[in-house]
Amino acid sequence: MRQAGILSLVGTLESLWVALDTLRTHKLRSFLTMLGVIFGVMAVVVMVALIEGARASVVQEFEKLGSDVIIVAFDPSERIRRAAAPPRRY
Repeated sequence: MRQAGILSLVGTLESLWVALDTLRTHKLRSFLTMLGVIFGVMAVVVMVALIEGARASVVQEFEKLGSDVIIVAFDPSERIRRAAAPPRRY
């Protein structure tokens, strides 16, 4: 049982040394990969921050209205009036 643990540790250390040797050998590729990962993580963090900021802004605006209830209703007659009206020119 103990020998299996030692072999696992040796295998892990060997893998670590091979990985570090590969990083040293291919510096440009390693740098570009690291840069891509950094930009990818940064993009995700920025997108989450923007979405959370927008959500907080919308919640704050609804809280300013002072009502806990918002009613959304569908009026089919509005669709009919829009279809019958002449098209707008901008």
